[in-house]
Amino acid sequence: MAAKLISNLRRQLHVELNLIDVFQAPTIARLAALIYERQTESEADEELASLLAEIENLSDEEAQQRLTQELEKGGLRAQALKMALIATGALQILSDAL
Repeated sequence: MAAKLISNLRRQLHVELNLIDVFQAPTIARLAALIYERQTESEADEELASLLAEIENLSDEEAQQRLTQELEKGGLRAQALKMALIATGALQILSDAL
């Protein structure tokens, strides 16, 4: 029965779950929280990949302008952009903008 539950959740919610997750989150509320966490992690990963592709062709100045704009707005996108700049080795841009 747990295997069927996992299969249905994976298919309908597009979330990665395994049998251990069901036992570690034995209530509906805890399972819902776990699913939400996994979905938001996936969205953050997709956002980061998108930003990496976007900043790959930017000059240092353009990247700095972009970071400054996103920091003014705040939110998840600003944090993802910081991570993307760190991942691309643009640490100087990040430290200058902060």
